[in-house]
Amino acid sequence: MENENRTDIKFGIVLAGGLSKGAYEIGCLRAIEERFSRDAISCISASSIGVPIAYSFAANKLDEAANLWHRLETESSKRFFATLVRDAEVQKAIRNLPAESDEEKMKVFTTLWNFKETKAEYVDMMGHPLATKRDYMTASIAIPVFNKGVQINDKIYFDGAFMDNIPVYPLQREALDFIFCIYFDPQRYTFENEAFDSKIIHLNDFPVRHRLTENLVFNPKQLEEMMTFGYEYTKKKLRQIFVSDKPEKILAAIAKEKRAHPGKTRTTFDTLLTSCNKIAKKFSKREIL
Repeated sequence: MENENRTDIKFGIVLAGGLSKGAYEIGCLRAIEERFSRDAISCISASSIGVPIAYSFAANKLDEAANLWHRLETESSKRFFATLVRDAEVQKAIRNLPAESDEEKMKVFTTLWNFKETKAEYVDMMGHPLATKRDYMTASIAIPVFNKGVQINDKIYFDGAFMDNIPVYPLQREALDFIFCIYFDPQRYTFENEAFDSKIIHLNDFPVRHRLTENLVFNPKQLEEMMTFGYEYTKKKLRQIFVSDKPEKILAAIAKEKRAHPGKTRTTFDTLLTSCNKIAKKFSKREIL
């Protein structure tokens, strides 16, 4: 079952926001890209720092996202959050990830906070003019108070993680057989409904250190360690789930894992953010554009 080139099964991917922990996502995506044909992956939905990683993956240039993390390392910046929101060169590098020559075979949904209308919007970045793509990229990491909102047409946008940090929502309308969902809360969620969740492959069992510090502080020495962990962890998970080329057996493997690892609620930075999201959703709307 290694190195499958089949395209009859369609995959989607979800990347949560996680600040410095995006390095894990790069490793996870390398394993997925190594195992499956890119033609089998039809869409990817991301939030916050997951957006530049998602875009790089979809444009077939994941190494550029890795290079961005290495750039943070060479600049010896251990304050990932401060660098992300204040360093003009880093912000420029993220904004300029989209290029005219980029491959556009996958949908890439970025999660945005429409500030004026107080709602989450999920925008497929592909197919837009380059300048608009770059505006969406900038808005995806624009954190209120620290950054200015980005005006696109008559709307003001900020980082959508404040509304939906694990954006599975846009993928409900897509014709997908399985979804890789990468997030950093140790609690295993049931997303949207049981039927939809039954085809989700949860990738959330990452090392737990000091959760708040791990999000905000970048330790250059851990960069390759995090990417390697994401890669090896995902390869192992793929071997456990894709035990057959028959979809019904894959679904059975997902269900078996879900029974074995039901998950528990923990008070962590990620669960607090998720709790805030749940409250926010009661007073907001969601829209796929």
